Amino acid sequence: MEDLVGRVIENYRIESQIKNKPMFIGMDIKSNIKVAIKRYSFNAHNYLIKSEILTLTKIYHKHLITPLDILEYSSHVFVIYEYSPGESLTDYVHRKKNLEINEVKEITRQLLHGYKALVKNNLLHRNIKPDNVLIVQKNPLMVKLCDIGIKQKESYVNEFYIAPEIQLMKGRSNIMSDIWSFGAVIYFMVNGKSPGKQLEEAKSNVDDLIKKCLEYEPSKRISLEQIERLPFITESNEVNSLEEQKGQHFYYDPWRVVKFIMGKYY
Repeated sequence: MEDLVGRVIENYRIESQIKNKPMFIGMDIKSNIKVAIKRYSFNAHNYLIKSEILTLTKIYHKHLITPLDILEYSSHVFVIYEYSPGESLTDYVHRKKNLEINEVKEITRQLLHGYKALVKNNLLHRNIKPDNVLIVQKNPLMVKLCDIGIKQKESYVNEFYIAPEIQLMKGRSNIMSDIWSFGAVIYFMVNGKSPGKQLEEAKSNVDDLIKKCLEYEPSKRISLEQIERLPFITESNEVNSLEEQKGQHFYYDPWRVVKFIMGKYY
């Protein structure tokens, strides 16, 4: 792999690499502003969504990390983003163990607000998962959706955040597939693990939202407008933690059909 640290690509100087990932910290040498730079392999898939990335550069929303620029260099696509230091939702949940119900509700609301800005511009996210939710401020809580629009080709085995119809190649990404991903992210915040096993505890009315998002049939999945009207979103914040709200058991495995078709998931 080519060492890019110290290299200048057009207006950007790459200063460091993040944890051996295709993600770099750089500097806009014209404005002297720090940026984040992500490298993607150049392929037909990335080329086809280049127009969407260019559209995203024109969108600003406080709950989105949108691209500032897009470059092509040495058989790769480099997408330049605003630099927002913070902690991924994955690390945040693992560190805190049990999120307060208020936190789950506030994060869900903010993600919905950001996602609606994409839908308003006829765009999708395509890759909603805890790693792509950034906690940029903790008091008051502030989150942003990142890595919008580009989904590298990869194996979908055990990718619980990707809708089953996409994994089984029965459809193209749409709002319904993004809503599945939202449900999986909310499940992760509530349970501290990815979906794929039976939900054992009912925790307030957040479970109603999760069930409706993780409906196997896309046509039966809850819509964005319906999500906004659910009690979990509209109710005022509660004081109890999720751990204190354990109630009746219900058993729901949204992956039952996927497991049957693909044979195994573990």
